[in-house]
Amino acid sequence: MPRSAPPAPPAPPTPAEVRAIADTADPVLRNHRITLGYHRLAVALSGRLGTGGEGNWCAFAVWASRQAGRTIRGEDLRLAVQRALQVSSGTLRALEGVVAAARPLGSRRTVGELRQEIVRALDLDAVAGRASGAVARGNRIVFEEVGSAVAGFLAAGASGGSGGVSSGMDAAGLRAGLGPPQGAHYLRHCLHRYDLRRAETGAARRAELLFLGNVEIGYHEQIRIQPEIEDAVHAALPDPDQLRQRIFALLFPGGNAWIRARTRFWALVGRPSPLDLALERLVAEVRRPVREAITLHMMRLELPGGLDLRLGRDLTGAFPETLRELTHPDLLGLLARIDPTPDSLSKTAVRDWADLGQRVHYIVDLFRCHQETPGLLTPPYAPAEAGRIMAGQSPDDRRH
Repeated sequence: MPRSAPPAPPAPPTPAEVRAIADTADPVLRNHRITLGYHRLAVALSGRLGTGGEGNWCAFAVWASRQAGRTIRGEDLRLAVQRALQVSSGTLRALEGVVAAARPLGSRRTVGELRQEIVRALDLDAVAGRASGAVARGNRIVFEEVGSAVAGFLAAGASGGSGGVSSGMDAAGLRAGLGPPQGAHYLRHCLHRYDLRRAETGAARRAELLFLGNVEIGYHEQIRIQPEIEDAVHAALPDPDQLRQRIFALLFPGGNAWIRARTRFWALVGRPSPLDLALERLVAEVRRPVREAITLHMMRLELPGGLDLRLGRDLTGAFPETLRELTHPDLLGLLARIDPTPDSLSKTAVRDWADLGQRVHYIVDLFRCHQETPGLLTPPYAPAEAGRIMAGQSPDDRRH
């Protein structure tokens, strides 16, 4: 019995479809459509690049977008923040200081009661919502710009045209020589490297051109979404003044004239009261584990084959043979600026996701380590799920 023909690869989205996907109103559905759109682009780009082109930037973007979807949907973020507050020794000491400073003023709150009330007062659903909104904006911005450029590049090649780079930049709404958005010239360079790679025959040179293109496009998109990443980490933190007021109200639910008089006294002498100082320490200690929990939640990337990368830890493994010794002058020049540990995976761990330099350092070595990792083009959704997404419906989230 003859074997059935393998399914045809998914057609890449056109620049117009990329823009339509980016305009999807529902952020959860939009993320699913973006993740699937990246996969369609990655498969088509791999075919355009030829042998060894599976590890292109869009292939990595599939899995980064999938991880972003978890934050956009708020999965586990609320629980992660709550757990971080409960285990923080600094928060416990600060709570003890506030309880001790408030007791002479009539407060009868215990440390345990205050800890529980603070978790409720933080409105962790709002914390997760602010992080979700910032990540969703970044997800959309990069796909609309980079996705449009790659779609235009592919469309020009499919029609037999020779102006793939210009077509890609035109589709992204970018022109040579224009300043904003910052880093756009790296996107143009990337498409040029992808074009040059197709004419190369040496395996090492082809690998270097793909790596250089990936780094350039990765650097561009990280510059592009720096404001959104800062928002995701910083804007999700509780406002210090509001948090201080909420804690004060928890300590003294009814308020009284004695408390108001003591507050005015310390204001008149121009010094913070012992309670004010204790509250300042507590507010700082509460914000710290919240920030760490949000950062750790975002700093994870799952690649096909069971690779679960924690970006707060150094990368492990080895560079593939084709990328062990780099010689391309443009690649070496760029890495000299953005990779502080040349030819090494040491100190690649990211401590602060809002730090552009730390983030880019990790991403550069991630690309180099895993450019030839098998399975990067694995579909992120089962066929039935992909069909629902293409029809404008969210899939069953149990896979995520």
